[in-house]
Amino acid sequence: MRSVALGEAKVGSQVFISYSSKDKPVGDAVCAILEQRGYRCWIAPRDILPGREWGEAIIDGLTSCEVFVLVFSANSNDSPQVRREIERAVHHGLLVIPFRIEDVAPHRSMEYFMSVPHWLDAMTPPLEAHLEELAEVVGRLLDDPAAGREYAPPPVPGRIDPRVAAAALGALILLPVAATVLGFDPPWPSGVGYFSAALVAGGAAWAHFGASPGALVSKRWVKAIVAGLALVAIAYLSLASLYVETIPGTAVRVVKGFTCTPDAVLVYGDSCPALGRDALRDAEWEAATLWTGSSVMLVRVGLVAGWLILVAGLALAAARIERIRIFGLRRGSRRT
Repeated sequence: MRSVALGEAKVGSQVFISYSSKDKPVGDAVCAILEQRGYRCWIAPRDILPGREWGEAIIDGLTSCEVFVLVFSANSNDSPQVRREIERAVHHGLLVIPFRIEDVAPHRSMEYFMSVPHWLDAMTPPLEAHLEELAEVVGRLLDDPAAGREYAPPPVPGRIDPRVAAAALGALILLPVAATVLGFDPPWPSGVGYFSAALVAGGAAWAHFGASPGALVSKRWVKAIVAGLALVAIAYLSLASLYVETIPGTAVRVVKGFTCTPDAVLVYGDSCPALGRDALRDAEWEAATLWTGSSVMLVRVGLVAGWLILVAGLALAAARIERIRIFGLRRGSRRT
C-alpha cells in the first residue's frame, strides 16, 4: 500500500465517489481517507466548476477514474442521480465497490449494476475502521487491477462479453454445419446449412454491434423469445417429418408435396397425398410424378424459411439476451 502526501497525488482522478446528498458526511469521510492515502478522488459538488453543466461534469469525472465507490444507503437507493451514476460507471467499465452504511436491499433498477459478489459493510460502528478497510481495498485495486475481479462491473446491458459472443457464435456456426452433415437441414436448396451459418455470423454481429447500451431484455421477453423459437422448431420438425422422405436403399432425400398429380390419384386413390416409401419405389424415385410441382415448392419454401428463422433466432438470442447469465456470472454470495 502506498502512502503519499495529498499534494503528491497523481494528476487526474482515480476514484469516483457516488452518494446521496443526504449522506454527505459519509461521502466526505470516504474522500478524506482515500486522499490521505494519496488516491485522487472525484466527488460532487467539490469537483464541478462553477457554471459547468452538471451531467457533463459527472461523465468527465467517471471517465477519468478507475474505481467507483458507492456509499449505499436508503437515501442513495432512492436517488435517481445515483442510479444514473452507477449505470454510467458500469458502462465505462469502472471497478464497483458498494460501501453499505445501512441494511437496505437495492431496488431492482439498481440491483443489476451492483451485482458484484463482495460488498463492504459499514453498518456497525466505528465508521473509521470500515473506512480503513475501504482504503485498503481501493489501494489494492489501483495497484493491481487484475486483483479486483470480485469488483469487476457486470456486462453492459445490451452488449455481450466478447468471449461469450465468440463461444456462442462458434457453437451456432457448428449447429447448421452439423445439421447438414447429419441430414437434418432442408434437402433443398443444396448446402442450406452452410448458407445459414453465414446468416448466423451476420445476425450475431449485427445484434452485438448494433445493440444500444442499456437496452435490457426483460424476463418476459426472454420467455417469449424462447417460446417462439420452440414453436418454430416444432413446426419445422413436424413439416420435415411429414414431407421429407429418404429414398429406400439410398441417402437421397425427397421433398414431397401436399397435392397429388392426376396420375397419382388414379393409381393411389385415397392414399394421396400421404404416399410413403413404397410409392416412391413404385414411381422409380420420381417425386414429381406423384405430387404437383407447386405443392412441392411450397413445402420446400416452408422448410427453408423455418430453418432460417430458427437459426437466425438462435443467433439473435445469443447475441442480445446476455442478461440470462447462463454461465452463472456474478451471482456469488455477498459478504454481510
